[in-house]
Amino acid sequence: MKAILKYKRIAGIVIAAVLLFLSFHDLDREIIGDILSEANYWMLIPAAIAAFAINVFKALRWRIIIDPVKTISVRNMLSIFWVGQTVNVSLPVLTGQAARILLVAKRADLPKTYCATTVLLEVLFDGISLLILMAASSTVVVFPGWLANSGLLAGGVLAVLLTLFLLIVHNRRKIRVFGRRRFKVRYPRLFEKIRHVSRSFADALDMLKSTRHTFLTAIFSLCLWASHALVIIFLIKSLGITIPLVGAIVILVVNSVLLMFPITPGNLGTFQIACVFSMTTLFNVPKENAVSFSIVLHLLDLVPIFMGGLLFLYLDHMRFSELREEALGESEDPCKDNGQEVAVEGD
Repeated sequence: MKAILKYKRIAGIVIAAVLLFLSFHDLDREIIGDILSEANYWMLIPAAIAAFAINVFKALRWRIIIDPVKTISVRNMLSIFWVGQTVNVSLPVLTGQAARILLVAKRADLPKTYCATTVLLEVLFDGISLLILMAASSTVVVFPGWLANSGLLAGGVLAVLLTLFLLIVHNRRKIRVFGRRRFKVRYPRLFEKIRHVSRSFADALDMLKSTRHTFLTAIFSLCLWASHALVIIFLIKSLGITIPLVGAIVILVVNSVLLMFPITPGNLGTFQIACVFSMTTLFNVPKENAVSFSIVLHLLDLVPIFMGGLLFLYLDHMRFSELREEALGESEDPCKDNGQEVAVEGD
């Protein structure tokens, strides 16, 4: 496994280097310097506030998703989320949300399978939000065919997942009875493992049965995507780029689709390519302006994560290196759980 992680790390660095080269190799760096020097940096203040708000809303949404099983204080959830995200950014390509899952499992005494499922629910809500934004913005901008088809495919996948989740939530007893009849006698050890994992999975999905929790999760999803859009709007104004306001939504959608699967550490390179593609292809923005935009937007994306993460690492007396090693170990054996089971509180 260590060899695989080393390969992932090297592959991520190589891919990032190639993408950065493609983004920067044919640019007039003097023009980029002029764009950045002439920017209205006062507009970056509200952009930075909105960037911090994105992480706050993400943490609060995650807290609501977990709340039916265990109530975590806002202070602790902000710490878990921010530190986890800081560690995740430093992990090798495609390692996922290992640090965040590991932290909440340890500090809230929850099964890792359950915690991983809550992250999956976040992805579900984000996907639904993206599809709504894409449908709304498609009335103004014509998306490339491959992107529109990707949206339709993603919509189909989300619909299937949501249907599957709802079926699991409303048929837990039937699923348990079926498992006992088919597996318990013939494969008792396998049955116990499946029972434990499926119970944690189903417990997380029970959040969908609560109208209040589902509504609040949707509200926080709306708030964080609105904050994303505000960051882009203020940054566009700061750099003097001429794009209609709806263009901010379009850029947000395209960037989110292209960055859905992280293939480089901190999305370095992929972030720049996504910005350049969306702005030059859809709005005919000069490449120098698009690259300048991508540099500042990437900083607005990463700086709040690191600032908040370092603050909570200090306040909670945690060591970054130890957390990173634990997360790497977790990614080596993602199926290993901590043996906990949870009981869902009545809603």
